[in-house]
Amino acid sequence: MPDTAEWLPLWQSAARARAEGRVSQALQLYAATIAADPPSSQPFVEAGALAAELSSNLAGVDELYAEHCEHMRLGDDDCPARALHRRFVEENQVSAVLHLLRGVDISPDAAGAHRALAEALERMGNLDLALVHCRHAARLEPESHDHAVAVGRLLEAQGRLDRAVIHYRALAARWPGDPEIRARLIRAGGRDDSEPAMGSPDGASLQGSSADRGADSQGTDYLAILARTAAAFPPQDYPDGWRRELVTAATRMAEEFPDDGAAHLAKGYALLGIGELAQARDCFATASLFGEPSGPATSLSGRVQSALADARCWLLDPTTWPQQTGPVAPIEESSLKLAHARALRHAGDMRGALRLCDAAVANYFVRHTPLSYERYKQYKIVAHVGRYYAIPDHVREFKIIDGVVCRQSSIEQYARFRIARRVVDMIRSFMGHRGAMLRPLLRSLRRLRLWLYAVPGVKVASSMDALLADIDRSSDRTAVEPLAREG
Repeated sequence: MPDTAEWLPLWQSAARARAEGRVSQALQLYAATIAADPPSSQPFVEAGALAAELSSNLAGVDELYAEHCEHMRLGDDDCPARALHRRFVEENQVSAVLHLLRGVDISPDAAGAHRALAEALERMGNLDLALVHCRHAARLEPESHDHAVAVGRLLEAQGRLDRAVIHYRALAARWPGDPEIRARLIRAGGRDDSEPAMGSPDGASLQGSSADRGADSQGTDYLAILARTAAAFPPQDYPDGWRRELVTAATRMAEEFPDDGAAHLAKGYALLGIGELAQARDCFATASLFGEPSGPATSLSGRVQSALADARCWLLDPTTWPQQTGPVAPIEESSLKLAHARALRHAGDMRGALRLCDAAVANYFVRHTPLSYERYKQYKIVAHVGRYYAIPDHVREFKIIDGVVCRQSSIEQYARFRIARRVVDMIRSFMGHRGAMLRPLLRSLRRLRLWLYAVPGVKVASSMDALLADIDRSSDRTAVEPLAREG
């Protein structure tokens, strides 16, 4: 059996690097861990999941290469970078499958390992073997809704819609009123004509109102998940009029509960399903605003939170279509705040839009310059614009304006007050040839204003040594004067 001391530290370092986003280092550490042949399946599963995630994230780069080659009229053989990229992605996919197979071999009862292997095989196009491992995961964890729906999704991907309908009907019996199962059942062609066109979890129409807030939240969550599931498929995959009916129900729900983020999320996905991109963007921005900590107190379930994350990704990059599987792309907070600001501006809340714009660009500006100082005897030594200031220690807040240390107060801003140019021109024209006297007068007034707010007892010098010598001389005089008074 391999020595634990050989692989355990490597595995821990690899997991730490992966959590911190150091992907290249994590890949190297996982490779070293697996080379030590650990008896645990977890390192193999983590290494396989990382390789599968990396290949999935890089798959979109091939589309950029394709656009570039088409624009430059290059063939596949004329673009070595594209071939190198494809080979790297394929090697990662194979590596992910091999690692996960080893993890399943060590722990055959680990449902998570079987499910990860099924997803890796699906990305490689091996749907038959993926379905085998996905079903095995569902048998190991029969209470898992995610595993069960994944089995039906693979049946759909294989084109076995009749088997998918049977599977989804069985799931509908286990999870009555589940919106994702119902949306997939309708898409597979198994809709029952006796069902209401657009129903809530208990079969009641979602277009009605309810006094129970819990029932309202349940209804909006139901519509959001239903619309999110349907948005991942082309419009022709659903019966005629069904999507329009979904838009009508979601619109009425959003009007009835304007402070419910899930209602706006449902409306956005319903509009996205029929190609109304501009209106969907506004709904997603509103739902995203409500999902912020400062938004209205709206509780979102786990699956609705996932739908909100997908909506935010689409809001920042409308070229992406909601995906059925795969990790959610990271959200850039500044861009999201700007999207929220645009939504508030369209709604007429200009103050809120300005606040969000300010927060969005805050990381790009230095708002408060850090001021550091050293203590020497009873003074704070501060360096500012090539000069050194000794400020009495009892002064806690201050500003340096034009070389003068001023008290920090609500009126110190007037020390920076400048007379408007048109006023100066008017005074000069009035004074005629005596206008040359105006500039010294203005300087005198400015010095007077600064003097009114100046902190007393400040020492200024052009070098640190000169300032410390001045402090030492004043300290010596302070120490001698009491003795002279006593004599």
